[in-house]
Amino acid sequence: MALWIPCLVFVAGMFVGGVIVAGRRLGAALEGRPVRRYWRLFALFAVVCLLISVGSAAYTCVFLFRSRAVTATIISFSERKTRADSNEPIYALVYRYDVDGVQHEGEIGVSGHDFSVGDKIPIRYRRDYPEKSRVDHWVYHWGICACGLCGAMVSGCLATIIRLAERSVKRERGV
Repeated sequence: MALWIPCLVFVAGMFVGGVIVAGRRLGAALEGRPVRRYWRLFALFAVVCLLISVGSAAYTCVFLFRSRAVTATIISFSERKTRADSNEPIYALVYRYDVDGVQHEGEIGVSGHDFSVGDKIPIRYRRDYPEKSRVDHWVYHWGICACGLCGAMVSGCLATIIRLAERSVKRERGV
């Protein structure tokens, strides 16, 4: 569930960095200094984010189409490691679910201890590979896709702003 946090930090960092670069480029253009074409870098990043997002969405759609929802029972917690940026431990949450009378287990990393042994959680497993499962929550299905779209939108907007500023300055100079 903590997958969205680094993605959000990354997108926010791109936005702040992009605003700084866009402001510096615009200032340089208005002062008559040569302007590098940073808009291409942001446009390329937007395309990469969009491709990642589309690929993730396609994979999620295929997974959701080929999967079945069941309820799993949490059977154990074990501490995996401690996050480098804090003292908060990451736990391996192990759950068990039943498919046609056969018991399967899955594992996922969680940063909080919001669950306890015996709790029920919704999961989805692949019908053709019942041992492959994931927690049935929108973050696990659409988190990467959403972060990729945010990154593409932010980078695309910054690329457009920088490009329009460059064109405006060129038009004013008559170049």
